[in-house]
Amino acid sequence: MSDSNRDLKKSIDRMFKINFARKEDEMILFVSDYPEEHMLSKISQEQYDKIEERNDYTKKIFSLTKELYGEKTVRLCEYPSLLQSGLDAPEYVGEALKKCDIFLIPTSYSLTHTKTRMQATQAGARGATLPGFEPYMFETNGSMTANYEKIAEEIGKGIGFISRINPNEGKTVEITSDGGTNLTMKIMEGGRKLEGDNGLCREKSAFSNLPAGEIYTAPMEETTNGTVVIEKGWATQALEGEEMVFEFKDGYLVSLKGANEDLLNLVDLNPARKAKEDPALIKTRRNVAELGIGMNPKATHYDSLLEGEKIKGTCHIAIGTNKFFGGNVVSDIHFDYIINKPTILIEEKTFMDNGKFAF
Repeated sequence: MSDSNRDLKKSIDRMFKINFARKEDEMILFVSDYPEEHMLSKISQEQYDKIEERNDYTKKIFSLTKELYGEKTVRLCEYPSLLQSGLDAPEYVGEALKKCDIFLIPTSYSLTHTKTRMQATQAGARGATLPGFEPYMFETNGSMTANYEKIAEEIGKGIGFISRINPNEGKTVEITSDGGTNLTMKIMEGGRKLEGDNGLCREKSAFSNLPAGEIYTAPMEETTNGTVVIEKGWATQALEGEEMVFEFKDGYLVSLKGANEDLLNLVDLNPARKAKEDPALIKTRRNVAELGIGMNPKATHYDSLLEGEKIKGTCHIAIGTNKFFGGNVVSDIHFDYIINKPTILIEEKTFMDNGKFAF
């Protein structure tokens, strides 16, 4: 066995022992998407190759996990790529997920905010999604190897800090950045909670992203107003060399600059194209779905959304679905956008100052 495979095998074993506290007889299920040739009419060769590379790497992790724990307790379930995050996988994938003890979903397109994933955790399975993962995350100093016990502690401190501001009442959040972001929203009304994604899935039905490390919540619908500016290079849906500028009014996206045509079409903000979708669906896609705050000190790659949104000292805003973590909106997308080094005020109290926490 090569040194790289030996190190990867150690990383995998560490993950299942620390993040999942796996017991000897527990069944592990890997779920992976793969490309089919006809998809080249919808995606580029580069995108096709990337999906194939992730599928191949997932099979590699799967094989090494079988070597660690034996063939009887490790399974792989594959399905043709959906080419869009937020869509449910085929029924057979959902059925397989319900029957496992631990699942790992390293796909190119996210199943995080879907019924497929939610029903698996409701059935008692615990696990993590890794949408758009990159192999470097598993390396010796990669974001997967962070001290998740310490991250859990920091998340607890952050949630405690926010919760003590006007306890049991909704809170106004103001987000600004040197890049031009100037946004306000309401959070935590009507019992809506802050959640912590600490990567520790040790109990039945526990769920996380991996790499993990964020505080997140569904803002109150129809309360978000202002501008979000995403720096050049920090969003894969941006035009090359362009920053993205979002304008929100009363909780919905109303203007978008610097985005590629695919995203403009999805949210019906492409002046060159008439909407082909149901207006009600487009409205859900424009919904401000999430406020997230990065907490992982080993996350550094901002060109990867999966890792970028966990970078300590960032926050992110999402549009689309929030039903599965406390909101009221179901959509067919959930897209996150990362704000670097923001200043965050909660009820005028400083939570983060230019990327530095105040707690």
